[in-house]
Amino acid sequence: MQPNESYAELTALLQSAFRKLQVEAFVGPIAGAYCDGNYNLCLNGKKIAGTASRIIRRKNHTAHICHASIAVYGSPDKDISLIGRFERRVGLDKEYATTSHTSVANIMGLSIA
Repeated sequence: MQPNESYAELTALLQSAFRKLQVEAFVGPIAGAYCDGNYNLCLNGKKIAGTASRIIRRKNHTAHICHASIAVYGSPDKDISLIGRFERRVGLDKEYATTSHTSVANIMGLSIA
């Protein structure tokens, strides 16, 4: 299986799970999102999950490991502040929009303290 196929399979599974919560998700990049990519999982035009993968080759076998990091609850403001601080320390200078991110709690209208 190729990496793009793995991402498509993973995001389809997650979209199906969100549909069971009566939430329609789509896959694609989001302007202003940190770690932006073609296989973000998005709700209401905001990134809720990012995907990543690793290809491992050993003795004529190839394994493609693919996962998603889903924002369940939390503060996009705080996350972006921490990410920005880290990136500046390593010499990167990017700006991200808090309005480009959301969480499951936010989408579901839940207040988690």
